[in-house]
Amino acid sequence: MNDGNKLSISDSVITGDVTNITQTNRIICENCKAEGNLVIFICSEPDCNNKFCEYCKNADEPQKCNSCSYNPGDFEDITDLWG
Repeated sequence: MNDGNKLSISDSVITGDVTNITQTNRIICENCKAEGNLVIFICSEPDCNNKFCEYCKNADEPQKCNSCSYNPGDFEDITDLWG
């Protein structure tokens, strides 16, 4: 193909059985709004149906959504210091 002063040459060889799978649907994470070819998880807590992706999951508790991972007791020691 000649496009003005640019010359583009391409060549390819394919042998055997070839399957080309193209994903045209982009997934959007309800939690962080990331989009693309994402893995979506559902929170492991029995009464929670929150969904999250690999980008917004909590590293300390990857099976739980951020709402269920949050423990208000985690910050009680800090507030005691404020007296």
